[in-house]
Amino acid sequence: MESPHGFGQLYICRYGDYLIAMNLSAGATHTLPATPGAGTALDLVSGRTVDAGRPVPLPPSSSVVLVLGGAGRR
Repeated sequence: MESPHGFGQLYICRYGDYLIAMNLSAGATHTLPATPGAGTALDLVSGRTVDAGRPVPLPPSSSVVLVLGGAGRR
């Protein structure tokens, strides 16, 4: 797990086809960097499809769990 903005801010973890990002900040929006070549991914938290090849904004106190590579598509 990496924390590019320091303790208590944005945490990013990749586990197989899953990309998990948690913005634990109470007031700052952070951005999950683009995942080159990822294409579209299913966000298991919201149920929406997102373009993981582009940066994904994360509002304060929010999370995404992206399924990359077509796994888990509805």
